[in-house]
Amino acid sequence: MSIYKVFRNKVILKQIGYEIEKIHKLKRLKSFKFNDLPSLEWIVNNDTGDLIHDLFKNKDNNNRALKSLQKEWPTLDTIIAICSPHRYHRSVTFKLDTFDAIYCYYESAFKNEHMALDCAVDSQNISLVQYLLVKGVPFTTRSIDNASQFGNFNLIKLLLKSNNSNTLSKFTNKTYDNLSSCGHLEILMYFDEQFNNTLDFTTNSIDNATINGHWNIVYYILNRFKNDNKRSRCLFTEIALTHTAGNNQMELFKILLDWPDRMAKTSGKWVNEALILASRNGHFEMIQYLFNEFHIETIQDNVLSAAIESNHNDMIQFYLNRILSPSSHLPPFKIMGYDISSHILIVNGHLEILKQMYKYPIQSYVELACTYNQLEILKWMLSINDSKVYIEMEHLLKQSIGHLDILKYLIEDIKVVVTIDDLERCCEIGHLESLQYLLRFYPKDQLISIRSIKNACFESHNHILSFLFIHHHHKLCNISINEKFQLLQACIISGSFKCLELIFGYFDDESSNFTELNQEMIANLVLKAIQYNQLDMIKYLIEDRYPLILKRELIQLSNGRKYLEDAVHAGHYHTLDYILGVLDQSNGQQIFYTPNPIPSLDLIQLAIRYDQVGLIEMIHNHCPKMVVPDPYKLLTRGYTKLFKLVIKWNLDNGYDQDDSIQNPYIKTEQSNKIWFLETISQGNISLLEFYKESGFIKIPDELVIRPYTELQKYYHVQTALYLVSPYIVDKKPNPHQYKQILSSIVSKCADKNIYSVIDAIQKKLKSLGQDNILVVSAVLMAATHSNISMIRLLLKFGKFKYQDFSNLLNYDCLNFFKKLN
Repeated sequence: MSIYKVFRNKVILKQIGYEIEKIHKLKRLKSFKFNDLPSLEWIVNNDTGDLIHDLFKNKDNNNRALKSLQKEWPTLDTIIAICSPHRYHRSVTFKLDTFDAIYCYYESAFKNEHMALDCAVDSQNISLVQYLLVKGVPFTTRSIDNASQFGNFNLIKLLLKSNNSNTLSKFTNKTYDNLSSCGHLEILMYFDEQFNNTLDFTTNSIDNATINGHWNIVYYILNRFKNDNKRSRCLFTEIALTHTAGNNQMELFKILLDWPDRMAKTSGKWVNEALILASRNGHFEMIQYLFNEFHIETIQDNVLSAAIESNHNDMIQFYLNRILSPSSHLPPFKIMGYDISSHILIVNGHLEILKQMYKYPIQSYVELACTYNQLEILKWMLSINDSKVYIEMEHLLKQSIGHLDILKYLIEDIKVVVTIDDLERCCEIGHLESLQYLLRFYPKDQLISIRSIKNACFESHNHILSFLFIHHHHKLCNISINEKFQLLQACIISGSFKCLELIFGYFDDESSNFTELNQEMIANLVLKAIQYNQLDMIKYLIEDRYPLILKRELIQLSNGRKYLEDAVHAGHYHTLDYILGVLDQSNGQQIFYTPNPIPSLDLIQLAIRYDQVGLIEMIHNHCPKMVVPDPYKLLTRGYTKLFKLVIKWNLDNGYDQDDSIQNPYIKTEQSNKIWFLETISQGNISLLEFYKESGFIKIPDELVIRPYTELQKYYHVQTALYLVSPYIVDKKPNPHQYKQILSSIVSKCADKNIYSVIDAIQKKLKSLGQDNILVVSAVLMAATHSNISMIRLLLKFGKFKYQDFSNLLNYDCLNFFKKLN
């Protein structure tokens, strides 16, 4: 039989759909119908295989495939996802013909969106980059800056040769810095040859090259500038000295020490960091050189720790000889201030070194030996005590759980008494052999505490519970009804269904007292399972244990609605689906009939707020009378189909959206502007144009820009360009306020290397007859990132005094301003 005939059989097809839904419920996944998929980004980010290509197999049906999506028009998130093949789910492959179909349908959304090409470059997909360049899609300096990290020469050349209309400069100093940091010498030489007079870079070039061990890069840059008498800045910082010394590059280290115009070589911090790195790498010769060159007298704990951790015994002894020498003035019996080193010595079992350092034991070190099963170290520490130091022996058993040799030594040789605290700790850790051993020496007249059982429940140790219930049930203490309730809660919190069954089973066998749980307790157990998304436990409690539970208790409790709302926030689809179905069967849904005065209390409204659109139709199916006072937020993310559907539900329930002004929290005019501003802030400009052209919803005629509007938080290119366009700015903007908001935008763009917006603002100011705007904060932002290229661009807004930036910690930028002044 042909496989296609199977899909013509409606009975079989229905059964297949049922099985798919069942599998998704078991895996707690959401499933969607083929003709009602959420969005393109959902398709590429989930385990959908060739689904995206199947949608476009028949070119005549391309429009139909895209129109069937819940998002009728792509948002910025969609464009970023589609143009980032490196972030696709591993089951999804990139195919250019499929991308072409998507691009052609949504061309107006892609053609002005710089994030498309920037993301394509991040994926190193040359065919995609080439396609977008041919289509004229712009890119920012971020593209070449990031491409330089990959060392993809062909990709970089492709971007350099393109005529990019979106930026004044195609790259920043980060390009040179990244090439140096990643060791791409050939490309670095190409940039020097092509852009010798205009190329900027910072100390990050040499510093990061030393961190990554690209010594050829360091030599190349030093040779390039060794005869440059006009050099007015440092080429590297102490970072380069640290890593050159730490990696035993003796010749290069001496060159850097003798290099003019660098940091003072007597800085103690970097010398200590160099010692740590050299100790970790075992470079004894370099360590001796540093001691002689910088006259080091004090050995820090982290230096000794690095040598110990790497097991370089000659180095460890070298340090100990200096620490323990008479001239060190340290106490003769105990080395103080070397806690990290001692910790590593104990963990790694370095008994002989410890013997050199300590004459008396320390409580915390004795406990550490127990924790890490260092029996010989423990015996030595206790043997040298001679009652001079008080050791709290009762604490040692808890630290030894899981190490039978240590337990036997402490209990049988040292005669440490087993206490209830030891059992509780053992149940918490879940080591059955230790528990069995401890119980042999546990006083016969003492009971096992409720805390022991609770610890096992919290940590999902069902094997511990089984052992106690089967072999030591006679030693379990009496448990009150509240304690039983707490045990069940602990099982739910840990997510252990097996522990939950064991607790129920034990008390079912012992007595009938479990029926004493009142309705409120039972409801709270179910709510706790809802809170932790434990669907199997919810079903077990409601269907198997307490089928007569009053379902309305679930939502009438003070925390009942909160847990339902939290489940919406977290997107727990199947848990909500089940529990709302239970409430529906018991007439519990009637509390949802009337819209609450505050929209946040309505579940569908919450699903919209938290972008859990997959829950909306499911909640409506259970609560068809629930209305949605503010559905406009769906428009900010492009869910037009859902928006229309929600409006229809409201009308069916007699709730006219135009009358929503009666709700003080939702005013039509205010809501209209809020969703519009949120759409801009998320960078979904083409979505607004789609709404405007389709006449789908009325766009506000004008908006007054205020100096502290939420839009100042965002730095997206299209958002900022849209913000300075005549379409959104008030017809008569206040000049002072307008310059303030533009200053804020410039600062954000300087922080993110976005040249195009700054250029647009310059042109906008010129058209308005304004002189300039205050961009000191933008310059500071660029200086923070050592972005000298951006600083050059910002200088077009006016001249700056060196004093304005004298508090900068960035040496490159300080020297740049000194040179200007």
